[in-house]
Amino acid sequence: MKFNSILVNVEDMVAKLGDDAIDKLIHNIAIQMSRFGIVCSPYRVSCNKIAISIDSDDVDRYIDFLRRVFGVESLSPAAKMSMDIDLISSYICSSKFGGEISIDILCRDPALSSFREALFDRVRGCLKGLKSLDGKKIYIEILDRDVFIYRDIFKGVGGVPYGFMGRVVSLFSGGIDSTIATWIAMKMGFSVTPIHFSLKPFYGNDAWSRAMDSLKWLRDWVAEDSWDIYIAPLEDIHREIDIDYRYRCIFCKTLMYKVAEALARKIGCSAIVTGEALGQVASQTLHNLKFLSNRVTVPILRPLIAFDKDDIVNMARVLGLEKIVLKKVKA
Repeated sequence: MKFNSILVNVEDMVAKLGDDAIDKLIHNIAIQMSRFGIVCSPYRVSCNKIAISIDSDDVDRYIDFLRRVFGVESLSPAAKMSMDIDLISSYICSSKFGGEISIDILCRDPALSSFREALFDRVRGCLKGLKSLDGKKIYIEILDRDVFIYRDIFKGVGGVPYGFMGRVVSLFSGGIDSTIATWIAMKMGFSVTPIHFSLKPFYGNDAWSRAMDSLKWLRDWVAEDSWDIYIAPLEDIHREIDIDYRYRCIFCKTLMYKVAEALARKIGCSAIVTGEALGQVASQTLHNLKFLSNRVTVPILRPLIAFDKDDIVNMARVLGLEKIVLKKVKA
């Protein structure tokens, strides 16, 4: 099939959040595409669908980039055309399909029921005797007085449009926990500003490189023209403090919370995101997490709080992130 459009199905939660959320998704799609050198003008065709006009040569690139846009439930390369039965049937009959061919005509407008029935009869007659191996269905969807014809439905990432839920600061080491927690916060609809605490020479160059690689990976999910990242040097403080080793970890984390709180207030963020989960390390007990939360006055969001390590590792693998965040580093 030759395509001139991508039909985007909006995540149910986004549709329930209303027009502002869908407008934000449309904006994010345009921004994300422009970041990768593709100029497009997404537009709404129903309460839960967005269409994008494309050059058919760029179909695979569009799919790849759109699957990194939060709020997209699924997407389909499609042929858009007018409501002309002759044109539609001619297109379908001249296309090369694989599989036992069946059709599904989708139309929510009851005023178009007679058109739908006439189109179904014409196309069904056209397809008689056409068979092959993959058994896919042809979808003919009538939206806003246009017709979209497609076969493949690719799963999107889901979630809420990036930035719709407000802004947060993320405590970011570059390891698996902070990277996955930051990504989940993005998927929840937050615009995330990472803050990385530099501890050279207390950690090696490999830890720094891992943090930078993790940030580069996350950047592909950020639907903004630019992305601010903050680096806070803590080396001198670590050299100067003299504290019982039993409390050193909780002191260090308290310091990070305080710096993140100051940054959040300065740049207008409403919460702090961390990669903490109960029991992952000795300091992450319920008592200690409560103690840390009480050191600051902004909310603390812990997306991984009930995850075990296997859950987090499996998620990294699903996202294709394991080669970055599972590197062994000197810390």
